[in-house]
Amino acid sequence: MKLEFLNVSKIHNRKRQTYDLNEVCTSFVEQKSVAILSVYERSSKSLLKLISGIEQPTRGSIIREGIFTSLIGDSSYFHREMSGEENIRFICKLYGQETNKVIHEIKEFAEIKKELKQKAKSYTPVLRRKIAISTSLLMKSDIYQLNGGLHHPQPKFNNKIQSKLMELTTQSTIVVTAGNPDILKKYASCSVVIDHEGRLQSFNDVQSGIEALKVLKKDS
Repeated sequence: MKLEFLNVSKIHNRKRQTYDLNEVCTSFVEQKSVAILSVYERSSKSLLKLISGIEQPTRGSIIREGIFTSLIGDSSYFHREMSGEENIRFICKLYGQETNKVIHEIKEFAEIKKELKQKAKSYTPVLRRKIAISTSLLMKSDIYQLNGGLHHPQPKFNNKIQSKLMELTTQSTIVVTAGNPDILKKYASCSVVIDHEGRLQSFNDVQSGIEALKVLKKDS
């Protein structure tokens, strides 16, 4: 896996020349999970979108080698008129996954079967989220993106989520953003902080990043 940002900038407002990211140079290391902190939430969101390839930088380049899926639990790709299984097959094909293997694991993990044959438009929000989370966690990815604490209202399934996330921290890289410091410390071992000008600073632990962000917010 290789993910390297070379002088990457992402303009927020071209007229005012405000930046979400400003000449960022950084790299993400295999099996080293990172907490992303920023003065403005939009900067963290921009960084996540650039990591997954959903958006491209305004300037600079990103060297990307590996599989980088979208946010864990993202269901925006679900087509209402397609069944759950058809949606999963689509996203698996997009990311080069072993489709039948992923579908089998989702059925076991989420304890669902016939629901995957139903159209997505018939899903309750709880079921839709359950399928989306399962799909994200069970697809292979070099970097998993977590935005906030991942929670599901069904306690048994929620416990499965937490166990799987902890397992992934030992196998892959997790990039996590959250307002709760405990979540950042739980899943990440180092941190990056994006200031009000979009410039990024790296720290070898999460607590140092949290303290740096406090100072930036106080001064801005």
